[in-house]
Amino acid sequence: MQVANERRREYLSAEEDLDGLPLPPMSRGPPLIGDFFKFATGPTQFALGLVDELGPVCRCKLFGFDCVFISGQDNLRRVLQEEADLLEMVVSKAQRFLMGPSSLGVLDGAEHARVRRLTYPSFTLDALCTHIPDIQAAAMDFFSKWAKQPSIKFSEEVKRFTLCVISHAIIGLDVAIGEDQLVKDFQSYFDGLFSFGINLGPLTKYGRAVGAKVRLVQSVNQGLEEGKRALGGHGGGHEGPKLLEKLQTFQDPETGERLTEDEIRDHVLFLMLAGYNTTADTLTHLLLQLGRNPEILTRLREEQAAVMAAHGPYMGPEALEAMTYAEACVKEVLRVTPPVLFPLRKVAREFEMEGVRVPVGWTAFPLIGHATQFEDGRWTGQQDTYNPNRFLTEDGRKPGAWMPFGLGPHTCLGRSLAIMESKIFLATLARHFDISIENLYPEFGLPPSNDPKDGMPVAVTRHIVK
Repeated sequence: MQVANERRREYLSAEEDLDGLPLPPMSRGPPLIGDFFKFATGPTQFALGLVDELGPVCRCKLFGFDCVFISGQDNLRRVLQEEADLLEMVVSKAQRFLMGPSSLGVLDGAEHARVRRLTYPSFTLDALCTHIPDIQAAAMDFFSKWAKQPSIKFSEEVKRFTLCVISHAIIGLDVAIGEDQLVKDFQSYFDGLFSFGINLGPLTKYGRAVGAKVRLVQSVNQGLEEGKRALGGHGGGHEGPKLLEKLQTFQDPETGERLTEDEIRDHVLFLMLAGYNTTADTLTHLLLQLGRNPEILTRLREEQAAVMAAHGPYMGPEALEAMTYAEACVKEVLRVTPPVLFPLRKVAREFEMEGVRVPVGWTAFPLIGHATQFEDGRWTGQQDTYNPNRFLTEDGRKPGAWMPFGLGPHTCLGRSLAIMESKIFLATLARHFDISIENLYPEFGLPPSNDPKDGMPVAVTRHIVK
């Protein structure tokens, strides 16, 4: 903290001289549109190429708007953590409406900190461990169902799994509309977040998203009412309360504050969003790595045999803690294929970085994905190689530049849940099932979905111990 404060004083004292500093080096795209089409058709490769060519702080124009790309571990820690007020959230009108005004995906500053403070206790590791039995049961149910079919399109089925886990196993919603309608509604809801915000009913993405949100909110409202009734009794069942009940009952011990129903409603939708697509992406890439590297699945089976011998078939907290190799597999896939290349931000206060001036109002792209994969000093060379053993070394236990869940006030609240869910998924596979992936190197679509274009056909069978 002292070092951060000293650096902050240095930055503030240098602000008087900012006018004399040059602007970041710039990519020279075509007039008017700039580099928009290069960026839109391949944002990851465009950003990486720009940084490699122009340096850690560089810029381009996208349809006339100045955009700055920021890379480098220290630079990212500064703008996202040490001086988080340098940048502010960028949220479209469509996103603000669909996520809700109280969503952590919309809020910034003091109000964001308040809602996060009232939400965080439900996401501590101890609190999340109460959900382990339900996640384990969901994983076993889905794998068993998949094993009864000749083949599944994994990119579709894994989203069913992650949505079931976050909506039912974690939040505690009993969705009356049914699983198929829930998946359809949530995909429409997700697609609408990245639309132009034109509401022409079912004719436009945003219109379909608005209709889907109405049905999703009805399910959340039903869950809130059921939570109130549960609070009148003992609530929660024998495994403990679900997240919805925890959010309804938590009261800040110092201030006495509680989340309002509107805040809970917005937060639940945001959690479903966060636990749906990004976790599905992680599990998709995990499965591909197991297919490409069968020796890793063999080692996972050996670890699970040892875990079951010591802890039995139930995946309790101690059993999960013993799954060090499974956790290394998850962390490594998040390093090789980080779920987020950059969080979209806007420059709120002019600042100096790497000898250049970054003006107020520019769109900022802090490249956390680039830092996670390519800028970690613990690993030299072979950054593209999937190697879980990295995280079993002494260096691997240090934080380094591993930041797939972001940094600072907006660090992903569900990061421990994502790792826990992925470990349970891997453990269930290693204990009971085999997989055969038709195409180990599928072509992926463009963000925000990033799905394999072929749907990723996978055959799941029961594992027979020889």
